[in-house]
Amino acid sequence: MAAVDTKYDGVLILGAGLSGLGCARELPGARIYEAHAYVGGHARSHAAGDFHFDEGAHICHSRDQKYLDMVFESAREVKHVAASNVVNRREGKWITYPVQNHLHELEPAERTQALTGFVEAQIERAGIEPRHYLDWCLNQYGEFLTEKFYALYTAKYWRTPMEKLSTDWLSGRLLPSQVNRVIAGAIAKQEDDQAVFAAFHYPERGGYFSFFRDLYQGLNITLNARAVEIDTTRRSVAFANGDRQNFTELVISISLPALVRMIKDAPQSVREAAKLLRHTQLLCVNLVINRPRLTDLHWFYIYDGEIEASRVSVVSNLGNEPAAAEKTALQAEIFRRDD
Repeated sequence: MAAVDTKYDGVLILGAGLSGLGCARELPGARIYEAHAYVGGHARSHAAGDFHFDEGAHICHSRDQKYLDMVFESAREVKHVAASNVVNRREGKWITYPVQNHLHELEPAERTQALTGFVEAQIERAGIEPRHYLDWCLNQYGEFLTEKFYALYTAKYWRTPMEKLSTDWLSGRLLPSQVNRVIAGAIAKQEDDQAVFAAFHYPERGGYFSFFRDLYQGLNITLNARAVEIDTTRRSVAFANGDRQNFTELVISISLPALVRMIKDAPQSVREAAKLLRHTQLLCVNLVINRPRLTDLHWFYIYDGEIEASRVSVVSNLGNEPAAAEKTALQAEIFRRDD
């Protein structure tokens, strides 16, 4: 019988999402406790109607070969998409994503305003250090595109005024503008591979979590174990089922507000500060339509405020689930703030 490595058995990890699982893989013997009946956290995929739906839009666009080798081996069969098909929906019209590179698709009056605002921003706002996300968008795209597109989407997705958002999250999510691309795209259609997620990978079967389904094998995981109290003096965690576990080190992969509520002797100032933390909540509406391939899109963004969904993924086009030959699967994402 092979020996079990218990080098880090004093380490207790709360949460079996990807962070917790990744930590445990690096600390042999560490113990994971997960409140749900399954591992994976928000990366988990759920079977429904002959498809697997993720908890929101998940794709792999990493360029780290070591990481890719690991998740590809776990998923076994992977669909590699060289050029994503993504568009924007505004006022009943489709506009190719990203909008700033496809201004020729706007009506002439709007195209003129968008291009004029963009050029003015490159001149008048050059060198201005952005204080917040609003400044960043104005610097990059100008007033028209910021007001008619980015501000509208921010209101639906982040549910927070742009001037209340920092800019440290932008890398890898939004594209800085490129003058030549924007001007050329205002004149005519261009071959454009500048979308943030132009190329991506997705498991052919089982949804996004198939990338990780083999990676928690052999780990010490206890499911259905919801932590309710952390005693930093006794160095122990109490669970809703009455169990209590001691630790030498505690690793947290749960939300900060939940963590603070659990800490037995957390200072009142910390408790009050935790109450000020805001987050968004995601509601997913999953649909399976008994018609094949209603669209070639991979996903699209919706700017109109009267439509609740901010993004719709065409799940049946991401992988190669057998049911996709006869049906179309969609997932609409609706965001709400916790307050």
